[in-house]
Amino acid sequence: MKKIWSLITVVFMAIFMLPITAYATEDSAEEVTPIVCGDYEYTLNENNEATITAYNGSATELEIPEKLDGYTVVEIGDSVFSNNDVIEKIIMPDSIVRIGIAAFSQCRELKEVKLSSNIVELGFDAFGDCYLLQSIEIPKSLKIIDNDAFGRCDSLKTVSFEDGTTEIPANLFSQCSGLEEITIPNTVTKIGKFAFSQSNLKKICIPDNVEEIGAAAFADCDSLSIISLPNNITQIDTLTFSGCTSLTTIEIPDSVTSIGYRAFEESGLTQVILSNNIMSLEEGAFSGCKNLKNVQLGCGITILDTDVFKGCISLEEINLSCGIRTINNDAFAECTNLTKVTIPQTTSSIHMYAFDEPTQLTVYGVPQSQAEYWANTNGATFVEYEKHATSVSINSSKITLNRGEWIKNGPTISVTPSDCTDKVVWTTENAAIATVTDGVYGIGAGTTTVTVTVGEVSASCEVTVLSIGTDIIFSYQNMDANFLGANIYDMAGNYLEKISMNDSYTKTLTLKGIESGTYMVEIYGENFVMRKYNIVVCDTVVNQEVELYKSGDVTGDGVINARDKKILFNHIAGTAKLEDYDLAVGDVTGDSVINARDKKMVFNHIAGTSSLWE
Repeated sequence: MKKIWSLITVVFMAIFMLPITAYATEDSAEEVTPIVCGDYEYTLNENNEATITAYNGSATELEIPEKLDGYTVVEIGDSVFSNNDVIEKIIMPDSIVRIGIAAFSQCRELKEVKLSSNIVELGFDAFGDCYLLQSIEIPKSLKIIDNDAFGRCDSLKTVSFEDGTTEIPANLFSQCSGLEEITIPNTVTKIGKFAFSQSNLKKICIPDNVEEIGAAAFADCDSLSIISLPNNITQIDTLTFSGCTSLTTIEIPDSVTSIGYRAFEESGLTQVILSNNIMSLEEGAFSGCKNLKNVQLGCGITILDTDVFKGCISLEEINLSCGIRTINNDAFAECTNLTKVTIPQTTSSIHMYAFDEPTQLTVYGVPQSQAEYWANTNGATFVEYEKHATSVSINSSKITLNRGEWIKNGPTISVTPSDCTDKVVWTTENAAIATVTDGVYGIGAGTTTVTVTVGEVSASCEVTVLSIGTDIIFSYQNMDANFLGANIYDMAGNYLEKISMNDSYTKTLTLKGIESGTYMVEIYGENFVMRKYNIVVCDTVVNQEVELYKSGDVTGDGVINARDKKILFNHIAGTAKLEDYDLAVGDVTGDSVINARDKKMVFNHIAGTSSLWE
């Protein structure tokens, strides 16, 4: 993993430096001359505020002035103190809000820093390679930190936060090799992405007020062996604990419902116990956990995604929980010592390559199930085995949702024993009110009962659907389309999960339960170019005629011919311009411009040497 992060850092630096060069080129035309004030040089912004651009002094203890020539100092510019081998102590005025790129990098004698109480931003490598820096207090005002702000500060072992701090910003102590232990204040509610990645943390207790831990927050903390997670987080995000090779055990709170992409990849975990509340295990969640021997899956998990336990070479056997319906490709790839797996009757889809070396695998399951079919097809040994549920309960007695709302993967259930082989079946009393497949869907106003049956035991809960909002009906009568789909967003760009019902017989696509407001809806279909519609919803049903074109069919007549080629030629020549949706249809390469490449692909489609619609 560290090689990956090193590559990411190199790429980041290469990309990051590009705009700096452009900025310098643009500014060189203006030839801004720094103003000299004692040991300092500075420039003024449009608000007559000073940015320090150079320091020419030799002080060992430096208190940066709040004003230069009467101008308030608000920023320390890029590389101002970089490679200074004299300064041991820095005190900053509270007027400073930003510290630039590499401003104090490689200050090899710097031991003590007092940051401005109003600091907002630390630039890339701001204090990188300050090997003797021993302690720092982080003001609560700090919000923006670029990579490696304290990178390779080998002596930085003591960190404190100002009272009232609510967020540990992204990247704050990434690559801070000296940091071994830290106390997070109880006021903190969010830890940003990469906040402690590649640090030398050994243990950490995260207070219960923390509700969000960002992606890769503790990635490659290879000394981290003890961590206490808060009871308010709902997900463990992408790469959060990847590469934590000393982390052998972790207690995942019941509040967690999803474990993200490669969240524990190549960690040192020996045991994983997941509660019934966890409904999503994303790709590679525990891949490369070479010491993982014991896995207990909760009943809420329905899909074992690609690579989820890939390379878990110590895993010898696993009993899959009763709710699992799908096992994707490479879910157990490179599990070289896995010889026994129990698969429930609920499982209806097992990828051909879900398990490596099937000939060494014994599959236990119900006769005439998908487990038996997979075993017989792939050369595994099948053993008839049935373990029946003795009880089942739904973790909610009542569910209330709006018409058009979807509670994904809910409600959760508890089954005893969780690794029973009985099939899990959901039913509803009234499908016109609510359905329950891959979650609960609110279809129409009213109250109904949904029931889960596991073998011979069952449980029920009441579902009430409120009559809120109206429907948007998209009609595609004039289109030869077998499938249409829709994405709906509010005007702030937030995606809304709404029920989308496509009826190929009536050629309508309905979005249900949309409240009053203005929305942007993306309509897409197989081989068709996606089109965006702005829709205003009031109290009545909204009907919208849809017209989508296939890629390259700028005339919209369902075929690509010489007419389309001519229109593209005229656009390229500048004699007639395509705009908006027509431009997107003509841009068959998807690079946001129409040029000779697009025309050639259209020509090849017409000639039959290649197809745009496969």
